[in-house]
Amino acid sequence: MKTLHINCVPFSSDSTTPLTREVLLHLAIAAEEGGVDALLFADMGFFIRPCSGNLPDLDPVLTCAALAAVTRHIGLIPSASPLIIQPYNLARRLAALDHISVGRAGWHLPDGLSDAAMAAYGHPTTPAESWPALSTEFIHVAKQLWHSWSEQAITIRSDGRSAVKGSGNHPIRHQGTFFAVQGPLDIPRPPQGSPLILQQVHTTAMLEVALNHADIILPPHHDAATANTFRQTVNQRARQIKRDPATLCIMPTIIPLLADNPADAQQQAEQYRHAHHPEHPIIAGTADQIADTLEQAFVSGAVDGFNLLIPATINAMHAINQQLITLLQARGVFQPRYRDSTLRQRYQLPDRDTD
Repeated sequence: MKTLHINCVPFSSDSTTPLTREVLLHLAIAAEEGGVDALLFADMGFFIRPCSGNLPDLDPVLTCAALAAVTRHIGLIPSASPLIIQPYNLARRLAALDHISVGRAGWHLPDGLSDAAMAAYGHPTTPAESWPALSTEFIHVAKQLWHSWSEQAITIRSDGRSAVKGSGNHPIRHQGTFFAVQGPLDIPRPPQGSPLILQQVHTTAMLEVALNHADIILPPHHDAATANTFRQTVNQRARQIKRDPATLCIMPTIIPLLADNPADAQQQAEQYRHAHHPEHPIIAGTADQIADTLEQAFVSGAVDGFNLLIPATINAMHAINQQLITLLQARGVFQPRYRDSTLRQRYQLPDRDTD
């Protein structure tokens, strides 16, 4: 039975609540108790300048590795941009995260960076028209590296020691426009083959990247008419490139604002817009109203789930659990599937190898 998927995207909502270790640990445990599919840590440092008043976030990959030790089921998805890191370095870190978490790792790709973010990392500005080609090559190299080890590369000898078969791994010898990578990776193939890939999409060119290489597409909008049209476009284009549309999920990012009544919800939405100038849609209302919106989008086939952008506080996570998730479960729309051993299995998305 198909079920709605829910990821939570915690963020530091003001300049007084830093994402400390204690906060993150309790947040992850609470999210897992609620049956959330995954936590997505978008590196807000990519988009927000330090002088804006927002507190800096911790490194997403290291945060996920730390949380893997205190959780057993929930997926852990760090954000990492191809524009400021080398394919080998990131492929190695995500492979390690997948091993540490026993198959619960994902990878969120933003579809660009500001000039200020590029300068902060000491990288020259990459023209926007080059982002799709660079991202395509980066993902291809990462997948080649993850699969540079065969599934049976490690054998156990009679004395109990492990050994690598002579043909168990191989160089990838990649020579491309943006990257030259010899390989192979220096750690075995991740448990999932390739960690689950989520691609942020704001342009037609980046949609093509996602259609060819991603598992989950994060569109820039959510309203009924636009969402249904976007689904039709994705399905049609997937068939044109000989990809089964069932191997792609669509999960928009929304900001849920829970309130006791519609008037309070409207006031919350206005205050939030004034304070944060959000780029993602706000869905404000009572738990029933928000659940109605999510359920209708899912039942219509427009989306497979949602990324919920929430303040990184225990109270916010508990509110989502107790009011929204409990209600969706009661309606039979959302069912935690922690019986599945890996994040890919939970989403029922096969590893497409190196595409």
